[in-house]
Amino acid sequence: MTREQKEGKFNAARVIKALGRIGYEPAFALLDIADNSLSAGASRIAIKLEKVGASDTGRGRRRATISSFYVIDNGSGMDADGLDNALTLGASESYYTPNTLSKFGMGLKSAAFSLGNCLEIISRHHGDLNKVRKVILDYDRVLDTGRYVYDVDEPSEDDVVQLNAFCGSDSGTIIKITKPHTQTLPPISEIISSLRRRVGIVYYYYLKGIARPDQPLSISIDDQEIEPFDPLFMSEVAGDLDELNWNGLDVRWITHPTPIQLDPAGQVYADLEITQLPHPPSVYHSGLMSRKECREKYMIESGTYGFYVYRNHRLIAWPEDRPVKLYGERVRASDLYAFRGRILITSDADDLLNIDISKSRIQLSEIAIDQIYDKIYDAMRKSRSAWNRRSEAVQRAMGETTNSLINAEIDRAEELAERDDAFEEEILPPPEKAEREQRRRYAATSKPIDEQEGQRLREQGERVQHVDTLDHNQLWERAHDPSEGLIVRINQSHRFYRELILGQQEKNPALSGALSVLLFALARGEYGLVCQFGVDSIADLLPSGVVKSLSEQARNRLIEGIMQEYRERVGANLSEMIRRMDIAAAFGDSRLDE
Repeated sequence: MTREQKEGKFNAARVIKALGRIGYEPAFALLDIADNSLSAGASRIAIKLEKVGASDTGRGRRRATISSFYVIDNGSGMDADGLDNALTLGASESYYTPNTLSKFGMGLKSAAFSLGNCLEIISRHHGDLNKVRKVILDYDRVLDTGRYVYDVDEPSEDDVVQLNAFCGSDSGTIIKITKPHTQTLPPISEIISSLRRRVGIVYYYYLKGIARPDQPLSISIDDQEIEPFDPLFMSEVAGDLDELNWNGLDVRWITHPTPIQLDPAGQVYADLEITQLPHPPSVYHSGLMSRKECREKYMIESGTYGFYVYRNHRLIAWPEDRPVKLYGERVRASDLYAFRGRILITSDADDLLNIDISKSRIQLSEIAIDQIYDKIYDAMRKSRSAWNRRSEAVQRAMGETTNSLINAEIDRAEELAERDDAFEEEILPPPEKAEREQRRRYAATSKPIDEQEGQRLREQGERVQHVDTLDHNQLWERAHDPSEGLIVRINQSHRFYRELILGQQEKNPALSGALSVLLFALARGEYGLVCQFGVDSIADLLPSGVVKSLSEQARNRLIEGIMQEYRERVGANLSEMIRRMDIAAAFGDSRLDE
């Protein structure tokens, strides 16, 4: 009996669309493309986001948009066969060098189409420096033809100029992604912030010259050079961690570099190392630096503690991906914020570990998990004990109850919001830009910050600050520091805060944090209204004749007056509601009767 064979079919457009939905974050998509540059022997890589125009997201609110992404390198380039292979779904392994960062031959396509609908490659091969080649893979063209087709095109003058500007007359490649998915991409500030935050860690061993001692790597993000960043800060290790006597001021070993077995036969190993980072309140109390400076220097926050997994000296799993589930971990376990571990593997372990196409998630083998848990259980206990002892010591010494963690997250979110504002202003027409700058100056000077508030903001990142009272029984009020930006004051004497929040803080500390986030968001919204609510938007609410009769200063005072009246009315109504309510009955807390 003869078995019939038939060639399978596929819908090219649907495959491309599916590749773009694998699960890339924009930063990781761009870094996956940069992996190809490293595989091509590049010593310099530039990642750029081209911004144009603005999209209207509501009254008076515009958002800068991305027109294209670029990854440019000075690697060996691609000839005609190399370009064909680069666009092949499941590119041939023959093009990959030993210990390559590539794995499936799908990264370029999946990463590019997660960002936009058109992929362009402009390249000059080291074997033919007189020829610049260009190919274009456009999803819309594939959709129209129903076939997986791409165009071989002549590079434009701009293409050649851009390549020459980066590589001179040597080999190199430009990867350009256009027709971006603007409706689903995060704000530009988040993409750039994520890139700058991650590149130094992802390629630490390359930027440091450890992975390729003969050819160190340099990477720039929008023309800003990125420095290598070791998340374990091994160069600062001052000895082994003694959790009973640690002063919280320095980096300590918890687990020295040690091999762990990955396979039953004992042929494949990984390296494990764990450090303990400083305790920010202890560092601040000692006078070495502010809490904010310490948190920023060591990246001490909820998404950075845990394990970093590197494959061939390239980060493939960030701690927030939880490649190793921490033993007994609670959600956002703040007493583990100083716990940093690293696992180093090579491509020899690929068959043992389930690494996804985006190279951002892995599944450790059972034997590896067993070995790691044997080693990390005591490490975690020591880390928690050391952190909690230092927290207790600082609180005893300073007599404080801190709201530092929620403030740190609000501060980080506000920095991103301020970058969004800056990107928006970059692309505004000059008259609108001048108006925005004037309104921003007015917003800052009309609600100035005092010296002590400014110091707490600069040193500790306190965007939410509690005060004894506010005029006219307001619950909250915004204020501005000329260089650091926005804060919100919360009135501790207000009946709502005094009776509903203070009485619950010990039992439910998250309640106070939630109120902080809400009131800062209200202050942020008010600031946006004052700074970004233009003349056209006011005209939507008031008769045009009225608007024309008002000067810019009068319009600013009008909006400020409305917001002031709003805060006072909300404060008065909240106070009256709480006075009339039976709080103990409503919230079931007998302590409120005392």
